[in-house]
Amino acid sequence: MEPGPAAAEPAPPRRTSATRWAVLVELGAWLAAMWPLTFALALHAQWLHAWSLIGHRPRTTLDDPNSIVGLRGWALPAEIGLAGVPLATLVVAAVALARVATPRLQRPRALRHTGTAVLVFVSGLLLLWTDPLHAVSWWLAGWMD
Repeated sequence: MEPGPAAAEPAPPRRTSATRWAVLVELGAWLAAMWPLTFALALHAQWLHAWSLIGHRPRTTLDDPNSIVGLRGWALPAEIGLAGVPLATLVVAAVALARVATPRLQRPRALRHTGTAVLVFVSGLLLLWTDPLHAVSWWLAGWMD
């Protein structure tokens, strides 16, 4: 009697612990790369929420985010987000260097993933730096008081 087709199929390959760690490192790199962009979007969402509460565009020196009723819940997440930007910079830089040093067979994929993560990271930093709606300067002025 011949074995059935199910017996002829090889078992799927198992992930090694090194592969699992590589997946976790890559996931951490993507989270770190998206941190500045997420922080910038959260600040702009807070700015838009303040606009809807006070009826006009928040002004840097006049409309303190801490004095607008309804914005109290935004303070802690925004401060945590601000504190995480330097840490995210270090993580992205370390992972980018590690990915560039991968073996030659995996290098094109590693460079593509690293380049995309760095592009996302830089776009978040540019959004924070250029501050097109003056939301970051408004929030920082209120945070410094």
